[in-house]
Amino acid sequence: IQSRTQVLEMAPLNRQELLSALQEQGVTEKKARIAIGLTDSVTTVVDWCQDGWFDQAVAGILQWYHQVSQGKMMAFVGVQTDLVKLGAHNRDHQLVLLDLAALIWRATLLAANGIEDQDRFHFVEELTAIKSVGQHYSMADLLTVSQLTLATRHYLEQNISFQNILEELTIRIV
Repeated sequence: IQSRTQVLEMAPLNRQELLSALQEQGVTEKKARIAIGLTDSVTTVVDWCQDGWFDQAVAGILQWYHQVSQGKMMAFVGVQTDLVKLGAHNRDHQLVLLDLAALIWRATLLAANGIEDQDRFHFVEELTAIKSVGQHYSMADLLTVSQLTLATRHYLEQNISFQNILEELTIRIV
């Protein structure tokens, strides 16, 4: 039996409209810029921001990124003390954290390639640090790290523990 409903494809909001819609909902521009790198759903972003979880997630990933990009093994400890707590028992939060890690390494790859257009970056306030990291890695290394971060979602779908995924990622990057 075929349904009599028709599927309509809706074009997503453009970046500026999405930023405006998020700001109308009380989401700061900084959070909105990062969030639109992860989803185009206003309600999803508002839900993430309700209890301060998204702020903590961004701060945790930034701290991890700064440590791991400098070759500091303290990032390994930070996985357990910070990131695992942020993703504790919530698969959606774990996916967002993994996507944030991929997003910031994507920004590093863009910066290393000389991209200057700030609209292509989601972590605009961290751009100076991101560019600095991009200068310390070879293009091959950045591509490898980007591929590693993109593969993390696949590992989570295979029921590998969130903590193990992040710890292995940390060790492989450092």
